[in-house]
Amino acid sequence: MNPSRPCLAFNFRERDGFCQLIHIEKSSLVPSDGYQAYVQFLCLTDYPRIEHAEESFVSWTGKHPSPPGGEVKFSCKHPRGFKDGLKEHHATCSSVVADTWRTTFIEGEKDLCPKPHKPVYPECRLTEMGKEYIGTLDVTETGKQCLRWDSPNVKMFYSTVAEGFDRYMFFEEHFLNQDPSSHENFCRNPTLKNMPWCFVEIDGLKWEYCSIPFCDDLTAPECKKTQKGAEYVGAQNKGISGSTCLAWLRHEGVIPEEMFALRGQAFPDTLTDEHNYCRNPTGKPGGPWCKVPDPTGTGMTPMGKEYRGTLRRTENGKKCQLWSIISRKDADKEDLLDFLYSYHPYHERNEVPRDLQESILKIVANQERNYCRNPARAERPWCFVSITPSLSWGYCDIPFCHRPKEPVECRLTNEGLDYAGIKNVDSDGRKCLPWLSRAHDKRFAFMDLMTFPDEIVDSSHDYCRNPDADSAGPWCFNEEGTGEGWGRCTVPFCSQLYERFAVEGKPAEGYPECLQTAMGKEYVGTTRKTKTGKPCLRWDSQPYGKPDDFVQNIPYEAHFRFGNSTLHHDFCRNPTLRHQPWCFVEDAGIEWEFCHIGFCPNYPNKTECRWTKEGEEYAGTLNKSLELPCEQWQDAALLERHWHRFPEGVRSENHNFCRNPDGRETGPYCFVGESLFENCDIPFCPFHYLY
Repeated sequence: MNPSRPCLAFNFRERDGFCQLIHIEKSSLVPSDGYQAYVQFLCLTDYPRIEHAEESFVSWTGKHPSPPGGEVKFSCKHPRGFKDGLKEHHATCSSVVADTWRTTFIEGEKDLCPKPHKPVYPECRLTEMGKEYIGTLDVTETGKQCLRWDSPNVKMFYSTVAEGFDRYMFFEEHFLNQDPSSHENFCRNPTLKNMPWCFVEIDGLKWEYCSIPFCDDLTAPECKKTQKGAEYVGAQNKGISGSTCLAWLRHEGVIPEEMFALRGQAFPDTLTDEHNYCRNPTGKPGGPWCKVPDPTGTGMTPMGKEYRGTLRRTENGKKCQLWSIISRKDADKEDLLDFLYSYHPYHERNEVPRDLQESILKIVANQERNYCRNPARAERPWCFVSITPSLSWGYCDIPFCHRPKEPVECRLTNEGLDYAGIKNVDSDGRKCLPWLSRAHDKRFAFMDLMTFPDEIVDSSHDYCRNPDADSAGPWCFNEEGTGEGWGRCTVPFCSQLYERFAVEGKPAEGYPECLQTAMGKEYVGTTRKTKTGKPCLRWDSQPYGKPDDFVQNIPYEAHFRFGNSTLHHDFCRNPTLRHQPWCFVEDAGIEWEFCHIGFCPNYPNKTECRWTKEGEEYAGTLNKSLELPCEQWQDAALLERHWHRFPEGVRSENHNFCRNPDGRETGPYCFVGESLFENCDIPFCPFHYLY
């Protein structure tokens, strides 16, 4: 026996006083017949650990063995603490079971304490006061959950609980971008306290500081993080015109409604006599701005709004109502207008000119049918859900698309409100001007920012857009002239852009480069060789006149989708009722040949989407309009006039599926009886081939 080794456990036999010493370096019971075991209640086994957590020891030094009751205390230095919400965790050496640790956590649980990371703005502060902080920490330094800034209790009692709110300012005006709701329950400094803080519930409304770390790099970023950019604390001090900004504390030219902005609460940094940096204390929609010597040259510096799908229910399952209900006389528009004006400076919201009110309501009323959209700068797409007893709306659950590396340079609709590309020259090659440089032009006002598909519009944004929903599509102001100096932009439809890609050797696999029916009248692909390899001739060349199987009393062009043979180039098509797609060839002996095009992978099922804006090629099986079941097409007088434009031989294959034989701009529709037709809900096909 080695006397230098501790006696942690032994067995004793009472009848003869014989002992057994246990030499296994464990404080544990080892059974033996006729013996009674004795142990010291120590913990020789190493204590459980929490990855990334800091440790401290209570009632022992941390050296083994741990005495019973020895404790390890764990704390998490990540700004959000432990992910289960506890401020601390513990491991304690048991005084009941030998060599056993009792813990407040599950051993081996991953990410209980997230790995601390070097804070990067906006998840850290650049200044001591931290008014510029717009991160997402929502607990105080003592671990209490913050309350929402727009909660009724806060808005009612804020000035009696927390000092620093200016009595000459509205509550909303203390917040960056003048929108407390956008700050949710995150730590902020809307007053002039020492650092960010928030309201908490502790036997009533109270406030506490938050522990916001300083950024490793305290250099202010020369960019804005939000559309209005009120958090910007950079050093830009020139307007778009190039004029140097005047110091903010010079009152010349400051209108009375903006005098509140010269109080420190409205700025993200401290005002000095020399401070002339671009800021946005009034929450202007265009972003940071400043006063310049020339009063005519006031300048400004540098949200799923592009969604054009057909979802018609909110995230709570409520059915969307038609956008046009806002035009009804019994619609209470006050709350809606407050919602729509939320992007305006606060002092402007109560005195919106009547013509501006009407323009904004017109934009809303003209949204498509009852599809989820975002005509305002709301968080995400939404729709109306009821008009009585009051007008109400709800958000829609629209998932994010796979983001292309570059914006898709095409549009889905005539107006092109969905276009979010980067073309910045008009159709004549003239360079577009930044939109915010013409913010006061009579054709473009700040209200039109609502229609931009971009999440952010800054002073460099000069891309073609359609802020006034012009039916001819995107346009821009150009560098030539003033006043009416603008030009239209050439933005192709996505189906047209795909044709270019395919002709260049990048055709899609599957639809639209395949047949959904044997006859293939619906085919919109880009095959342009016959089954024997002969190149196709252009349809608009009409090399052999009008073939015999073209209806003689119907114009040649009317046999083609969209009523225009030019749009079909030299691609294989079936404008008549031949067995499959074909084309003209340069051989007067045969004149034309069939093309070899395979069936789609899901044949005989159909593709339930439209490839073009009109959807004239749609050959799917939807047989219900937005409200009513569809009737048979043979019962509609329209059939005899347009049977040749259906994507199938409809006179012999009568059906009641949604179609668009006369190329209506509104897309596929169907006959619902009594000479009435209604639109159908056919979504666009995904253009992921263009990414």
